[in-house]
Amino acid sequence: MEGHPVDIRQALANLLLNASDAVGEAGKISIEIDDDDRQGTVRTIIADNGPGIPEHIQEKIFEPFFSTKAERGVGLGLWVAREVVTKHGGKITLRSTTKPRPEWYGIHFVLPQKRSAEFGTTGNGLMSPIANFLSLLKRARS
Repeated sequence: MEGHPVDIRQALANLLLNASDAVGEAGKISIEIDDDDRQGTVRTIIADNGPGIPEHIQEKIFEPFFSTKAERGVGLGLWVAREVVTKHGGKITLRSTTKPRPEWYGIHFVLPQKRSAEFGTTGNGLMSPIANFLSLLKRARS
């Protein structure tokens, strides 16, 4: 298999940095990870309560060098995240709107469990790169 746990960490970091830029200091970011044995997948959602992505650019956000951040971004973060997820046999999607919404919107990706098993798992079955990354986040908040 091509790929490496470092790639997964990089994809997660890119998604979290993107969400952080979107919400600013007053916003909230949610991370949800589900190990679905029935479907044989690990599902991860990184969502935020930022202003949303306008519909007319949603299809472009995963393209290389596309950015809405002017000088602050080069437009590779979401492209890299998509490439990593795809390389690991997964799929990444966006759910966003600029209209007022009662629920969270963000990036959703699914990876096959068999791939996560190749990386090794934690006691709760989560991919160790994801678990390690979340552990680092918890320590940073303490």
